Amino acid sequence: MAINKLDTGAIQDNAITNAKMADDAVGVADLAATGTPSSTTFLRGDNAWVTPTDTDTNTTYSVQDGELSQNNFTNDDHTKLNNIEASADVTDATNVAAAGALMDSELAGIAAVKATTGTFLTADQTKLDGIATSANNYVHPNHSGDVVSAADGAMTIQTDAVDIAMLSATGTAGNTTFLRGDNTWATAGSTSASDLTSGTLPDARFPSTLPAISGANLTGLTAGGPSLGTASVIRTNAQTISENITIGSTTNGMSAGPITIADSYTVTVNGNWSIV
Repeated sequence: MAINKLDTGAIQDNAITNAKMADDAVGVADLAATGTPSSTTFLRGDNAWVTPTDTDTNTTYSVQDGELSQNNFTNDDHTKLNNIEASADVTDATNVAAAGALMDSELAGIAAVKATTGTFLTADQTKLDGIATSANNYVHPNHSGDVVSAADGAMTIQTDAVDIAMLSATGTAGNTTFLRGDNTWATAGSTSASDLTSGTLPDARFPSTLPAISGANLTGLTAGGPSLGTASVIRTNAQTISENITIGSTTNGMSAGPITIADSYTVTVNGNWSIV
């Protein structure tokens, strides 16, 4: 049986609990409150729809340490604020100096410093320490002519730039003199006895073909080969051959025996070899 209306006098107090009512069963229109429900009114405890008003003019509140649920203002925060001077200014010269910093007015060229994006490193300081005081960025000029130079200062003598007049040699330069290794202009081709002190003349001193000479011009020489006695009365030769020897096909040879050919050496006879 459906009941559309129930006399409230028939319902005992506290007889209807939340468990016995469906969710969302009672709406604002079902309430017996006085006043007008709207977006600006609220149901007051005396069952009236009213606009709330704040009649409490007390603006001083007391909050104990740790009583705020979020962003708690603690005793430590209070102590920190007490240590900040009244009307504190972080840009005050005294505060800046105490922090070990500089005011803009104390630094010349502040605009250039603020504009830089680089970092001054220890390596930069080391580099600056190695530069002499008042050093300038000098670029060596280039030179042209017989002697040229590059920007690094390197000097180079041009090809064909040095002529006879520029040489520091002693003597007289002419068509019969040549520059000798001791930086002297001298006549070439002359040989003195002092040139023979080493006992050796270079091949360049001799022509390709020696001129015919007379035996009469050879003085101070002992006649013949190895020999003994006056006038080389006894001719001598070794008894052992310790070298490789070849007697040509048009050559005759003679030795006094006996003759021994040492090991690993040979005598090749294409001509004639007589041992007596």
